[in-house]
Amino acid sequence: MKQLSIEDRNLAKKIANLLERQHQGHQSQVKLADDFVYKGYCGEIFFAREFGLPFKFVDRPGGDNGIDFDTDITIDVKTVTLANFKNMREARSKRHLMVKEGQAVADVYVLCGYLPDARCHLIGWERKEIINAVPPRIYPAKGGISNHVIEATYLEPMETLLPILRPSPGLLEQERIRNQTISQWLEDFDSHA
Repeated sequence: MKQLSIEDRNLAKKIANLLERQHQGHQSQVKLADDFVYKGYCGEIFFAREFGLPFKFVDRPGGDNGIDFDTDITIDVKTVTLANFKNMREARSKRHLMVKEGQAVADVYVLCGYLPDARCHLIGWERKEIINAVPPRIYPAKGGISNHVIEATYLEPMETLLPILRPSPGLLEQERIRNQTISQWLEDFDSHA
């Protein structure tokens, strides 16, 4: 497990705080747990840093339409909390990749584990076709919604994802410009807060 840098944690906090305030009460905003937006952005930023992809921040009421990264393939990162497990083996056996029924739009889904001190671990991944082939079920059983659910132990190992990720030319330049834009936007936001 690796810990996100303080800069990346601060970026995730600022984005999460902004989005929680802006989108409060919006139908796309389903609160699953405390700090779920922050943890989700930590997972996305961690994935971006690990795979050298540009981090995409989308500020619109409907969210990112289920796509966090768009290279030659589209990717959605799902982040789950790993606290209260004795080890990664136990966490893998009790954590699942869940995608709402009818909402698997990205080509690939990545499951990222999160611990409270912003340590993250990429657990595994799966293709949209496999996710859609899994019969949906109500999960969690009490108060859940209809999801396609794949246990983490059945996900593809992360090292097998790298060969199919082929970032388009110019992504590094896009990342540089996007980071400058996000930094400027956050500075402007802080000055008005």
